[in-house]
Amino acid sequence: MALFDRHWRLIVVLSVTLVTFSAVVRFPFSIIDDPSNVVRNPLVAAPLSQGLMGLLRTPAMGYPHTVTVLSFALDRALAGEDPSYYHAVNLLVHLVNIALLYMLLLRFGISTEWAWLPAAIFALHPLVAEPVSWVIARKDLLATGFLLGAFNVIATGPAETAGVFRDWRWGTAAALCILAIFSKPAAITAPVLLWLVIRYARPSWTLRDVAIALAPIVAAGAFTMAVGVPDLQAQGAVVQRSVMQSGFDMTRAWTIHVWHLFWPRDLLAEYERTATADPAVWKIVAAFAVSLAIAAAALRTPRGSAARMAVLFIIAAGAPVAGVLPTWHWTADSYVYLPLVGVVMLAAASLPAADVPRAWTLAWAVLPLLAWLSYQQSITWSSGPATFAPVAAHYADNPRPLNRLAFAYLYENRPDQAAPLLVKLDAMAPGFEFNRAQRAWAAYRLGEASRGDAVIARCVAAADVECLTVFWNDVLAMNIAPDRPGTGALADAYLGLAEAGTPLPAATLRGIADALRQRGLIALAFRATVAAARSER
Repeated sequence: MALFDRHWRLIVVLSVTLVTFSAVVRFPFSIIDDPSNVVRNPLVAAPLSQGLMGLLRTPAMGYPHTVTVLSFALDRALAGEDPSYYHAVNLLVHLVNIALLYMLLLRFGISTEWAWLPAAIFALHPLVAEPVSWVIARKDLLATGFLLGAFNVIATGPAETAGVFRDWRWGTAAALCILAIFSKPAAITAPVLLWLVIRYARPSWTLRDVAIALAPIVAAGAFTMAVGVPDLQAQGAVVQRSVMQSGFDMTRAWTIHVWHLFWPRDLLAEYERTATADPAVWKIVAAFAVSLAIAAAALRTPRGSAARMAVLFIIAAGAPVAGVLPTWHWTADSYVYLPLVGVVMLAAASLPAADVPRAWTLAWAVLPLLAWLSYQQSITWSSGPATFAPVAAHYADNPRPLNRLAFAYLYENRPDQAAPLLVKLDAMAPGFEFNRAQRAWAAYRLGEASRGDAVIARCVAAADVECLTVFWNDVLAMNIAPDRPGTGALADAYLGLAEAGTPLPAATLRGIADALRQRGLIALAFRATVAAARSER
């Protein structure tokens, strides 16, 4: 009972968070990465199917996520492919992280009358909606949870203790940091973050001993980098950037993160790195001005202060996810989950020692609004179209988000919604290289035969075998009426496959021959028939 009397505010925060995000357990797997990295990932079905090194590298995910994959494997063993269970685990991990952050603030000397308020901001800020609502973003939740566990271990007990190598805390904290790195490689700054916490909570430990003790964590980070970079390159996820482009990406990523921290509206599932006018220049200036002002104020505090430690924590935690990596997916709101811990610590360090009425005033003014915004943000992950509709609206002149939205409708078997978007996409960017076959299908479906023929002509010119194969599959399955494409488009589509030497099943070739014959293309029909006979041999 005494425990409840002291920590009832935390229970209220956890309860409100549970209600706010309760809808996520009814969500399906997201169209973004969940199918490949969770549902169809062979390591989730059988973690050792590719050997121990395969589990350590997790190549399907692009770089090491060993602990995250093992958590999904446990989910699969307990609940099969029921997405509600996976979502429930994400929400549970977030609740545990809230409690760990609250305990850390108490160990840093924040009173129970105040510690719940920054913990509530972490719990309910809309920036956490993405990792809570998106199954694959469990990597952010787990990495942060392990690090919070490590910080709590280090901060437990009196400040004056034995040296690093004679203290039980060290080995436990180091193990938790390594688990964090193997949950998400962005946690490679774990040695720096742990150093900052040690200098604040264990000032008696010598720098030399701490530096030596950090070696295993550094080694784990080096391993993830050594295997992660080649795997990303092999997947084609790495883009070439000049020094100026890299600096621009980092500037924009930092701006988006800071802006959404103070104005958590219009958060998107994806941000287009090719949209050079986003964010606006005035937002960039404002974000950096606010960042510098806060950092300057904190760094004027005494050395060893919580505020100074928190500012350095934010910089270190945000560095790996600040657009520095040259990948297509250059920034995301889920990346802010760990840096948000530093923001909360900075807020806690700036609070008065005790002013309970003011705390409740702040709570009633801010927390219901944050909870409502978080609920709204979580709903954007309730389906593929709900996820990509805001992205397509924000980048109205960019073909990539429109393509993603159309594909989301196709993924959910909603062709009537997908077809107009695909035709719009083709009109906007006829040279766009993705989903050409789907754009042809949409044009024929909507009666724009000339547009469909033009798409097929571009597929032939680009030697796009996948497009031509899908086109013929659509024709044979009657997804495209055989009389819709022009005879020239049919002839070119078959010749494009034949000249590319694409192996096709005999049944498919006979179907193509019948379609060509019905349109009067007798010579090509005979050629397809001969190819079918050869394929059967």
